[in-house]
Amino acid sequence: MFAPMQCCEQQQQQQQQQQQQQQQQQQQQRPGIEKATETERQRQQTEAHEHHQRQQHQQQQQQQQQQQQQQQQQQQQQQQQQQQQQQQQHNSSSNSSNSSSNSSSSSSSSSKSSRRKTE
Repeated sequence: MFAPMQCCEQQQQQQQQQQQQQQQQQQQQRPGIEKATETERQRQQTEAHEHHQRQQHQQQQQQQQQQQQQQQQQQQQQQQQQQQQQQQQHNSSSNSSNSSSNSSSSSSSSSKSSRRKTE
């Protein structure tokens, strides 16, 4: 009668010990899981940060390209202005040469007429 009772108590104690061991194992596993989630969170943060930096870098490059394009446009405008100025200078110089040739021809005709009078 005494022996079966003792046997039952031993089984209960063993079950309690097993439960305690399982709890300890779960507690030991939990920090590992927390560590894993922490590293995962950090990884996601760094990825998000890197992605943000990449976007900023791309935006900066685009801005630089836009600035370069604007500078090129300004240079083209300056070149066009220079060409216009050169054309204006060329036009004015050709006009002046034309007028000088005109004046020389008129002077020669006047000298002819004066000769006729003397004859």
